[in-house]
Amino acid sequence: MAGLVLGIINLIIFASYPLHPLPIAGNYKFPLPRDSLNARFAGNWPFGYPGKVAFDTIRNLAFVGTGGGVYILDFTDPGAPVKLGEIRCRGLVGRIRHLDHILYLANGWEPGVQLWDVSQPAQPAPLTWLPVGPVTDFAIENRRLYIVRNETLLIFDISNPGQPVLRGAYDHHDRIAGIFVRDTLAFLIEDLFTGNTGFTIINIADPSTPYPLGVWRGQVVNGIAVVSGIAYCTTDSGLQIIDISTPANPRRIGSCAPLEVPTLITVRDSFAFVADYGLTVINVRNPKAPFRIASIRPAYYSGFEDMCPADSFILLTQWGKMSIWLVNISNPSAPSELGWYQLPGWTGALAVSGNYAYLADWDYGVRILDISDPEYPVEIADVASQWGASGIFILDTFAYLAESGCGLGIISIANPAQPSRIGFCRTPGAACYCAVKEGYAYMADGLSGLRIISVADPANPHEVGFWDTPGYAWSVGLQDSLAYVADEDGGLRILNIQHPEQPYEIGSINLANKPVVLTLRDSIVYLGGFEGDMVIVNAANPAHPYLQGCYRTTGPCWGISIAYPYAYVADWFPGLFHIVDISDPSNPVQAGYYYTPNAPYTVAYRQPYVYVASGLCGLQIYESLLSGTGEGGNYVQPPELTLLPNPVRPGAVLALPAGTAAVRLFDSSGRLLQTRTVTNNQHQLAGIRPGVYFIQLEPQALRAKLIVR
Repeated sequence: MAGLVLGIINLIIFASYPLHPLPIAGNYKFPLPRDSLNARFAGNWPFGYPGKVAFDTIRNLAFVGTGGGVYILDFTDPGAPVKLGEIRCRGLVGRIRHLDHILYLANGWEPGVQLWDVSQPAQPAPLTWLPVGPVTDFAIENRRLYIVRNETLLIFDISNPGQPVLRGAYDHHDRIAGIFVRDTLAFLIEDLFTGNTGFTIINIADPSTPYPLGVWRGQVVNGIAVVSGIAYCTTDSGLQIIDISTPANPRRIGSCAPLEVPTLITVRDSFAFVADYGLTVINVRNPKAPFRIASIRPAYYSGFEDMCPADSFILLTQWGKMSIWLVNISNPSAPSELGWYQLPGWTGALAVSGNYAYLADWDYGVRILDISDPEYPVEIADVASQWGASGIFILDTFAYLAESGCGLGIISIANPAQPSRIGFCRTPGAACYCAVKEGYAYMADGLSGLRIISVADPANPHEVGFWDTPGYAWSVGLQDSLAYVADEDGGLRILNIQHPEQPYEIGSINLANKPVVLTLRDSIVYLGGFEGDMVIVNAANPAHPYLQGCYRTTGPCWGISIAYPYAYVADWFPGLFHIVDISDPSNPVQAGYYYTPNAPYTVAYRQPYVYVASGLCGLQIYESLLSGTGEGGNYVQPPELTLLPNPVRPGAVLALPAGTAAVRLFDSSGRLLQTRTVTNNQHQLAGIRPGVYFIQLEPQALRAKLIVR
């Protein structure tokens, strides 16, 4: 009865949501502000990290989550899938389901479930959005959408996908890890961290009054499939087969062990297909005596994210290889590999040159994007590397690639749409990042220090000198005849490279933030650290550099770009970049910020845009609305408003000009704090502490600085 009461309460709460077609980029306000007054989102190419997958068996289409988006692939010829279209979201894409040309997906940036019309795969269109908060999992059955949100199950009628209607809710008391729905039963997988195991069976015959029927508390369930009154569960000890013909009394009737870390499962005919270290086929014709009949393993394995059956084959998304593995199951006793489809991987570094962005894909190599339209960058080419890429440097018609843990790769980009690999030089260390000047590449090579490579002949690069720094060399910058090396344990090391064959150290400074990235402007060095913070070092006298200032970050700082008087600083946790006023190096202050959908790494500024390598969410592009060197953005400063009195006290009532409809309040960094409707041209300053604020009136766009004491 308690569950029913709470379900009714949830029904009342969620019934207030605007359940009608909403634009994906609508006006929904998030619990935490995502941006400041001084930056705005422009566009993205958000792909990376293979995620969930759904399949349209009628049209042979696969919908594959990849980072912050979805690839739509034609599998008419399973051995040669063709990409037809894509969906771009603002955050990581979670669970994906498909029904009747409608794609349902969860997206971490806009918490809830999005519905997309995919009747034209090459031109998917947003249909509506259910802003129900962070979604753990969801399922579709009998034209109903079952959404799990923490410990709550929400049931929507999707007979008209454009206008979903909430029909019921159920409160489970504990967090739910996953859901499987079959006919009139919902199977809620218990979350390991609640201390429970197994699953709970919910009666959903009447969606307005769902209620629990039974519980199976055997083991921690990784995956579940239900067929004809039998539940097939993958657990850490193998396949467990549960008789649920009497839902109030589920009982185990069979098992098959050992399986190697079984996770995902699908059941077809008399066979269970289980993802472990590959794909294992189990005969379950007699559920009480299942037995393994075949297995197949990929040449390279590092974990499966999802599995989806088609007619005669199974797709498995593999996050280690960043790809889709296709297995032919037309003969279950002899499964065979059909092939792979490569997906984008983890973007940790980038370089911008002209109308192109060059992404260093840790798992693949280099991806080249046309960014002439910043709102919709397009991939035009890629170059594979056996080792992937951790850093990239562009000079003239060449891209110099730090190939993860192996060496320097050189790629011709004279025609960015047709790049070609022309040279390689192995280095003994980690190959983290390189910089190039006057025919030499300077590689920050991890524990092997700085390696100096002649690239005068790009087809025949070769090492000519090195300097072993005391710790782990992450990054390098060049200025005049000096190389500046960010060494995690050794701080900033300054080397004389006038003679590249014989470099030597002339100065250094130990830094507590464990530097991993640096950038230069004149004699000032800006270093981001593994322990966080951007430290500012004055190296006017390179023999005696000294610490001049520090800007605090919450997490590690892997990226810095300078457009004086501003620095764009990546902050790994909670995941944002700061716009920092560095006009006074001894006292850097925040001037703006923007939250990124995944941890930010390399940051590159090119007027007026900020390009961010966002790990699992590819490339994110933002427009800076501040004025830096040479910056000519289209931002227009709002007219100024004179407020009297000023300063004021908290709670004061402001008299506003006639016609004012709303007040927007920003903090000193430009972060939007409040948007309030105005009545009778008056506004009370409620819910704020003493400090410096900006107040903006709408629709006049009048703005004033406000001091609250």
